[in-house]
Amino acid sequence: MADVPMTEAEINRLETLLEEPPAGAEPLWLDSLQGFIAAVVSAPKPVERARWLEIALGADRDWDADADAAELVRLVDRLREDVLRDLVEGEGLPLLLYPTDESGEKFDFVPWVSGYLEGVELAEPGWYESGDEAVVDELLFPLVVLAGGLEDDDDLQEALEAEGGDEEQLRRQCEEELPLAVQQAFDYWVQWRKPAPARRDEPKTGRNDPCPCGSGKKYKNCCGQ
Repeated sequence: MADVPMTEAEINRLETLLEEPPAGAEPLWLDSLQGFIAAVVSAPKPVERARWLEIALGADRDWDADADAAELVRLVDRLREDVLRDLVEGEGLPLLLYPTDESGEKFDFVPWVSGYLEGVELAEPGWYESGDEAVVDELLFPLVVLAGGLEDDDDLQEALEAEGGDEEQLRRQCEEELPLAVQQAFDYWVQWRKPAPARRDEPKTGRNDPCPCGSGKKYKNCCGQ
């Protein structure tokens, strides 16, 4: 993983290449790509590079052997390094979002969260298969809401109405909490991947028990001193 973050010039160049890709490529746009990569690097188990590149660039081929796509592939790899570094450091991921109007005060979250959820689907084993269902639901809740899942979930709509909740207010809250949710998802799977503590097969020897060395003495007066 490179120590130096992408420069603004590199990000702008990547954006240009995604909008004007080499022949045969149908890549994700920059915002969707960052969301997608954030989910890929957060997966329960590592996703093979060839698999996620196929989705990121929109075609199943050996991208590393494609000279015309070399710069694009290099910059996509650089973006992955940046996303992973930010999540490892735990300071929150600066989201690449496009404004919805010329004022630049409101942003379109749908492409970003849609890319993230596409990355979630790529994981093998899956998030729900690997983790606690209730925890995964909670982690993905802001992303599902921002992706428009609220309209498709009758139970959630009924619960929101029963509590007198405001749908627009919930969306704004999810927008504010999105960087935290992405960080929490990454941290959850980091902990999940850690090996479980070794279990003792035999009961621990008490201080007044016979010493297991066979001396006939109590443990506290022998090997337990």
